[in-house]
Amino acid sequence: MLTYGRRTLMTLVCLKDSCAYEGRAVLEDRQDAGLPPSVASDRQDWTTLGQAYKQVNAPLGSFGTAVIALSTTAIKSDKRS
Repeated sequence: MLTYGRRTLMTLVCLKDSCAYEGRAVLEDRQDAGLPPSVASDRQDWTTLGQAYKQVNAPLGSFGTAVIALSTTAIKSDKRS
């Protein structure tokens, strides 16, 4: 069984709160009828934005791994006299 996080559930029921969420709403496997009208009408844009958000925020996403590689290079090249 697939479980959804708070952000997904809040999006599906069209509610907002002041909680700072981790992650993003999972929209890819939802039917348009189960999404808020503003999301369903621009579904591809929201999906693309969500995937980019995940890459930036995921520790092992493309951005996270690039930061680790650059940090490692910087540490290795730090020569102190």
